[in-house]
Amino acid sequence: MDVNVYTDASDMWWGIVTNTQTYASLWTPEELPNHIYYKDLKTGYLATLPPELQGWTISILSDNTMNLAYIRPFGGTRSPHLMNLSFHL
Repeated sequence: MDVNVYTDASDMWWGIVTNTQTYASLWTPEELPNHIYYKDLKTGYLATLPPELQGWTISILSDNTMNLAYIRPFGGTRSPHLMNLSFHL
């Protein structure tokens, strides 16, 4: 089955919206210093974790086009930090 998952992140929080659920939280003190690109990509990763989405094909819809470069097979090349995180997607 397919599901669209909308994601967004800011300096202070992250959020995920599916057809039936909304998830949001503040970043941990350890994550707060990270760049917004990392936070946006991390939110995409978090979108794959809810148990009710396991076994589904997830389309991550983000307002950050940089995410596409790291999530697609060709990946990004400038940030080892982002490459490491995208490996888990």
